[in-house]
Amino acid sequence: MEHDQENLEALTSAFDMPFDAVQILVGHFFDPAHRLFLPTVAASLLMVTVVCALSYRHNFKNLKNGFFSKKVWSHPSSRLDIQIFLFNNFFRFLALSLFSGLLISSYELSLKALSFLNLFFGSEFQGLSQNSFVQKLSFTALSFTLLDFFRFIQHYCMHKVPFLWRYHRVHHSAEVLTPLTLTRIHPIEMFIGLFRSTLAVSLSTALFIYLFRVPVHGLEIVGVNLFGFAFNVLGSNIRHSHFWLSFGSLEHIFMSPAQHQIHHSSLLKHRDKNFGIAFSFWDKLFGSFVATQASPPKNLPMGVENFKATNLWRMIKP
Repeated sequence: MEHDQENLEALTSAFDMPFDAVQILVGHFFDPAHRLFLPTVAASLLMVTVVCALSYRHNFKNLKNGFFSKKVWSHPSSRLDIQIFLFNNFFRFLALSLFSGLLISSYELSLKALSFLNLFFGSEFQGLSQNSFVQKLSFTALSFTLLDFFRFIQHYCMHKVPFLWRYHRVHHSAEVLTPLTLTRIHPIEMFIGLFRSTLAVSLSTALFIYLFRVPVHGLEIVGVNLFGFAFNVLGSNIRHSHFWLSFGSLEHIFMSPAQHQIHHSSLLKHRDKNFGIAFSFWDKLFGSFVATQASPPKNLPMGVENFKATNLWRMIKP
């Protein structure tokens, strides 16, 4: 058990980092793990440019309307996105500065989860493959898949539980989509997401230690989970935009940007559909999957009926 604790410390140390004011306030743009990481945004723009160039009709109008529309960026909803982004970053910095000592660390949660596994399944288990690459690949896949499932479950609950929907509707009140719409969330949902991430990291770490009995970091690019980095580069910033990109038959496995735009639709037929983040098969399991067509629909209104977040106070007030 003592050896397991050492392994846990090695695996979770990267996740329990001190909170730095600059990092919290503007760190999204310089954090490789965040979708708004500037090179990731640039990669998304490059990707959609290539898609337009390779399309049958070289439809660069889709690119202009999807990312660079003056009508979108000057829309009151888009301006409110910026206000919410700044407010949430400041509020997060203030809250974590005052109450970070009260938060449970991923190491503490991992230790409890590992104790549970040892108690109910036995501590004599010697571990699976000793091949270091297999171990790294396994941890990378396990942590990314478990995190994605937890994100799906949170998202599903934010829609289905009325109390939680009162907070999540702030995100869906966006009438236009830009990459900053990602951060258009109520502070309560922001901290729910923080706990969800900590829980997912803790459980995947504990499960990996139990299965392999060795400390190992996953496959990474610039310190970020390989699959998570690939997800960020390959279209995560297109999800909150008006650039229509369907994945065709791959949508039965991976959630396309077009599918997430369907999720934001205010049309009744699209309500509570496509909750997935990276993988769409969670939606197939829960009966909320909707595929998309190659061409965008003529009418895709967005927003929340009877709730119009016209200002910051309206957004904060539940």
